[in-house]
Parts: sequence; structure tokens; C-alpha cells
Amino acid sequence: MLTTMIIVFLIGYLLIALEHPLKINKAGTALLTGTILWVLYTLGAPQFIPTASAEEFKLFLDAFP
Repeated sequence: MLTTMIIVFLIGYLLIALEHPLKINKAGTALLTGTILWVLYTLGAPQFIPTASAEEFKLFLDAFP
């Protein structure tokens, strides 16, 4: 999943860099790329987010409410 996200990011970055010759909207490309990346992140969340202990999470929430 991480490889897919990197490829999507690079394609989006390339499209933004070439927006003038391709005559595409830079903001639209950025929004679409960001949305796709967030969807891929949520689908692969168990792979990205390591399991943390409940006590560490409680300490984090206490420190940053």
C-alpha cells in the first residue's frame, strides 16, 4: 500500500508540475491527489499505524487534549 501511495503522490506531483503544458487545473489535481492519498491511507491504516498500548495513548491524550 505504501508503494501505491508513493506512486500516486509522484504522479500527482508530476501533473502539478506540468499543469501549464497539459492545460489542467493545479488546485483540482492537488485536491484529487490528496483525496486519493487519504482514502489509501485509511484503507491501509492497520498496516501504517502500529498497535500502541492503551496506557501510552491515555498519556498522549492527557498531554495534548
